[in-house]
Amino acid sequence: MKHIFSFIRLTAVYAAFLMILCGGIISCTFDDTELQNSIDDLTARIEALENFQEQVQGDIASLQEIIAKLQSSVTVNNVVETENGYTINFSDGTSVTISNGKDGMTPPSITVVEEGGTYYWAYENADGTTEFILDGNGNKIPVTGEAPQVRINEETGNWEISTDGGQTWEDTGVKAEGSDGDSFFKEVYSKNGILYLVLSDGTTIQVPMTAGLAFDFGTEEAILYFEAGESKTLDYTMSGQESVTITKPDGWRASIEAEGLVITAPVAENDFAETDGVISVILISANGQSFMAEQQVAIGSSQEVQAPKIGDYYYSDGTWSDGGLISIDLDGLNPVWAETKPAPVDGKQVIGIVCQTFRERIADSDYEAGWTHGYVMAIRNAHGPNKNTTSWSLDYYFDCLDGINLSSSWYQNLDGYLETMTVKETYGENIAQMPAFDWTVTDFPLPAPEGTSGWFLPSTGQLWDMVANFSGHDVAAIMKEWSTQDLSAAYGYASETVGYDVVAQFNSIMSMIPADQKEEIFITHDFYGTASIWASTPRSQGETACIINLGNLGVTGYGLIELYEEYQDGDCIARPILAF
Repeated sequence: MKHIFSFIRLTAVYAAFLMILCGGIISCTFDDTELQNSIDDLTARIEALENFQEQVQGDIASLQEIIAKLQSSVTVNNVVETENGYTINFSDGTSVTISNGKDGMTPPSITVVEEGGTYYWAYENADGTTEFILDGNGNKIPVTGEAPQVRINEETGNWEISTDGGQTWEDTGVKAEGSDGDSFFKEVYSKNGILYLVLSDGTTIQVPMTAGLAFDFGTEEAILYFEAGESKTLDYTMSGQESVTITKPDGWRASIEAEGLVITAPVAENDFAETDGVISVILISANGQSFMAEQQVAIGSSQEVQAPKIGDYYYSDGTWSDGGLISIDLDGLNPVWAETKPAPVDGKQVIGIVCQTFRERIADSDYEAGWTHGYVMAIRNAHGPNKNTTSWSLDYYFDCLDGINLSSSWYQNLDGYLETMTVKETYGENIAQMPAFDWTVTDFPLPAPEGTSGWFLPSTGQLWDMVANFSGHDVAAIMKEWSTQDLSAAYGYASETVGYDVVAQFNSIMSMIPADQKEEIFITHDFYGTASIWASTPRSQGETACIINLGNLGVTGYGLIELYEEYQDGDCIARPILAF
């Protein structure tokens, strides 16, 4: 900008001449403050224009790289907002930075136009029309080719464009200094997996965001059974992967084909093949993250090992057998049971009843620990030698778990194992201060099969599922409504009646187990006619814990279902569960 700098030098010389003239002729005093301020302001404006010119050229380069990524199928991992703009991080490990605008400055109206799948450089005229930027031969310039250079003309203050490396320049008619200012990138936002980059003229560039790593085999079967030599094609779904690796049992084949994931069992003559095992699909993303999905496979019939159902008997050897359930919906709705309830298998020790198998109601931490089938309710209560109930806590300074009050929060809390382990680790040798937990994890008489979580107190959500699944449709329907409502458990707002004995209905799940092998739920408060069952969750720290009350017909002729609280040193039923 030699003309501007020449003006500054001339102004300085003129100021010096005035000072000499004043001193030599009439001995006067000259105040150059205003002149110096004008020079400083002009210098600052020049520096700002130079910086803005560099910023705009950088944004043009960033736009060029963004288009190149888009056309190379590179996706956006994330966008980080910075003090001066945004940093866009791509799935190939690279990043670009785009800038915010500057007050009082306007960028050139350079944009891009997509034509036939190719983006070309263009600019917007003052009248709103758009023209392609052409090279010296009159050809449109692809964005992935050479980017145009820009500069601010020193004399006119207009933006100029060069397409020949700066040898010649074309005036755009756009002033670099404006009243409002603007940004080369008008807006940046993401929605529904797409990053939207809106240029100053309104042109929008859409770049896909990197999908999260995910793989689903497309089957609900815990074990996928095959005949020897049989092939099955699974309608899998997969996203976010840069590479895929599949592992399989010896003798099996598994590959991703156009029609789906094809799994083939070994032929019967292959004596060295494994008859069962796990197909594993391992995904690696462009940024090095990994994800693994597994599907158990076996040669045989699915009738040999049925997946566990709610109501099934669960044995000390970790197996289960039919408890009579034909069908049931999520949250215990619409249960259908066999007219004749099956008996447990002779010669096996029943330790519990399967109380939940829906994946949506298994805590993620439990599922990730390998306890993927669900939960089992013990057929006995956890208590001391002198009575069938127990206190929740004797520590009035208890504070290692947060209290939960609202019914919707009760339903969502599936962390009974974590809550029980937190109490166990917090109290250690002093676990006797927490009787319900102590009798559950220390002295509970029923064995826990290898590979399970061991016994723990159910959280509010797990106790909720136990009651909803075992207490009939009417109770389940009431609790379903509560699950989305914010009803306070502190004042009995979650309390309803049904036309049958809820305690008897709950106990019917164990009707075929001999009396000397089980402990039924029973009325713990004669005055109210309720059976109160502890959850592992406090309601008010150091004061009360969460309970669910079940009521028989009593004097009212109605059964009761109620979310409530009990003083932590009160007497209620502790009914352990385990994850398997």
